[in-house]
Amino acid sequence: MLYRAIIVISCFVLVSEADAQLDSALRKDLLVRFDSDQIVRTRSMTSPEDHPNQRAMTKIDSSNTAFLKEEIRTHGWPAPERVGPDGVKAAFFFVQHSPDPAFQEKMLPILENEADRNRIDKQEVAMLLDRVLVHRHEQQIYGSQFEERGSVLVAYPILDEMHVDERRLDVGMLPIGLYAAFLNYQYHPTAFNFVSLIGQIGVGTGTALMHKLWPF
Repeated sequence: MLYRAIIVISCFVLVSEADAQLDSALRKDLLVRFDSDQIVRTRSMTSPEDHPNQRAMTKIDSSNTAFLKEEIRTHGWPAPERVGPDGVKAAFFFVQHSPDPAFQEKMLPILENEADRNRIDKQEVAMLLDRVLVHRHEQQIYGSQFEERGSVLVAYPILDEMHVDERRLDVGMLPIGLYAAFLNYQYHPTAFNFVSLIGQIGVGTGTALMHKLWPF
């Protein structure tokens, strides 16, 4: 399971900020769909062998991809002025969780531009960049994508791994060691001594880090 900027010429429409108005109906659709996205992913952490849930997740991801593609085709990327910051976050995760790698590649330069304008979280775009690179069988940049080996989640190969935490810090990500520990605890809680980890970093810090990891 799939847990350098690629320049793609895209035909997607961009809506100007001046023309954008809050679209309450679209925002609601995005948030309802995002709730479903997160529910099935939460279940997959506690019951990874639940095949009906895995099929449900695939169906939801495909539906959200189709929904977002049509929205982008007709109105452009959902701007924060139209759907609010939470609507933008939901739309991003539909891209991140899409079963269509070509769609993710097409969206990457658009979302990089949005991040440069501080209209989407830079760490989210970093996650998408890593996912695109992993799909292309290239080394990831930020170490955000993991695979399961036995009962442990490990990062896919990382370019210049010695300096990955510097790059992660630049976009607001956790150090990769802490991220890996929390990620493994989320999916394999009985295999990791979470109490010991919290003892080392403090309860307040641990809670803050968990909030940074969610949603996934």
